Amino acid sequence: MKFMSNSLKILMFLSIITFSCKKNTTQSLPRGPIWLLFTKSNTETIIDDNIHTICASNDGKVWLGTDSGSVSYSNGVWSVIRDSLTYYTYGQGGKQKCQKVTSIAEGRNNTIWFGLDGGGIRRFNRFNPQRTWQRYSPSESDPINRIASDYITGIVTDKFRNGDVWVSTLSGISHYVPSSSIDGIWHQYSEYSDHFTSSLVRCVVMNPSNGWSFFGTHDGLPYVYDQNGYIWGRYNLSGSENYPIHSLAVDYSNTVWMGKTFGVTSWNPGTTIQHHYSSINTNSQLPNELVNTVAVDYFYNIRWFGTNSGLTKMQDTTWTLLNQTTTPELPSNKIQALSYDTKGNLWIGTDSGIVAYNPGGFQY
Repeated sequence: MKFMSNSLKILMFLSIITFSCKKNTTQSLPRGPIWLLFTKSNTETIIDDNIHTICASNDGKVWLGTDSGSVSYSNGVWSVIRDSLTYYTYGQGGKQKCQKVTSIAEGRNNTIWFGLDGGGIRRFNRFNPQRTWQRYSPSESDPINRIASDYITGIVTDKFRNGDVWVSTLSGISHYVPSSSIDGIWHQYSEYSDHFTSSLVRCVVMNPSNGWSFFGTHDGLPYVYDQNGYIWGRYNLSGSENYPIHSLAVDYSNTVWMGKTFGVTSWNPGTTIQHHYSSINTNSQLPNELVNTVAVDYFYNIRWFGTNSGLTKMQDTTWTLLNQTTTPELPSNKIQALSYDTKGNLWIGTDSGIVAYNPGGFQY
């Protein structure tokens, strides 16, 4: 018995030591600088500095859409996709080869959806070598692969439920309903057009906690709140606040943040509480400019707004403008894309490169 008692004591001591070491290891994880800049000049794999969209996937990878395809970052390693995103446009200059990525979303089964500016949609089944890429376009001969337009302005996916995908385009919306792990059916804009006053839909966002999807239009916010696309509502912008919506984000309370041609509007469909922000009531910290992108932090009461004249931070009721004068770490004042990754880094896409921000130091 004495031997067993001593053995138990030793085991308990070793457990405490092991736990303590693990805890200290976690606390001393390497952190980088608060601002970390990536451009073509300092990162060979980056193919283009003009960043249009950013998506962080669940595995910690960060995907960025550029004029020349997509680049991705994971644990210090950069990768590039170009050829599979190639499409052609036709105009006065004849046939042109293009690779402009305007939107990216992670779907069910770790798929990555790329929206193109004239090339429709490409779905990347990254763990299915037999069927790696699929193409969706209004010109597809198979009706199940047809979408509303080749000009994609936004994509969202309900990856935690049944895998539905909602797409906004310059000619309405499209709705993808999976019928298997790979294939599905597209529902066309004509099925939902009664909820829109125009087919020009500039953006879309989904609340991952409840699956509600919101669409940004020139005069308001149509939204759908059942997975089958049957139950719809609408929030109308009116009066002096009636500016086209160009960007959207939704927070944990289901409050929608709308970046407009001028100013920002927040609205909650449950409480119906709304607020309007402009340069006037933010002490000019929100520039009187187009709001290209919006991001929210789910763990803190922080909202970010990317404009053509800098990056605005709203924390609680305090507004702060960051531009190249106050924050020389920014490669440009034209902020075009924002997204948090799974480690808490904020990725900021501009027309002159990418910068990652973390007040505690970049988390590798």
